[in-house]
Amino acid sequence: MRWQQDASHHLAFELRVGDRTMHTAGCAPDQFWIALFTEEAVEIRTLSQTAPPIKVIVTNAGVKFVEPIETVVGLINPMAIQAVDRIEEFDQTVCIYQTFFASAAAGGSWKRQHPQGRLLTIHAARRDAGRVRHVS
Repeated sequence: MRWQQDASHHLAFELRVGDRTMHTAGCAPDQFWIALFTEEAVEIRTLSQTAPPIKVIVTNAGVKFVEPIETVVGLINPMAIQAVDRIEEFDQTVCIYQTFFASAAAGGSWKRQHPQGRLLTIHAARRDAGRVRHVS
């Protein structure tokens, strides 16, 4: 399957926090932020565009569960993020390209189209999100 750069690849997520269930969309890495600011585990499930479905459980302390275990998240070149002038453009310029893949091999086409981007394991992406939180 060829990676197409359009909004149809924008992931939808089901987040479970305690007894609450929320449906969200956006950058895959953004889904970690809820766990960083709560004392509860956050279960993240992909609802679209992935086969097999991806399930991740994170807490403010780290990653508790990943299925499939080889799941990675694509992060585009940070300079592309800095180049966005208007927040309204962020979704179409950045977020639709930052997604979960069931494995690095599954993200191969994405990586070829984003040679300055990175495919990070869920553990590495969660660690990076925690570092951003602690920058003053």
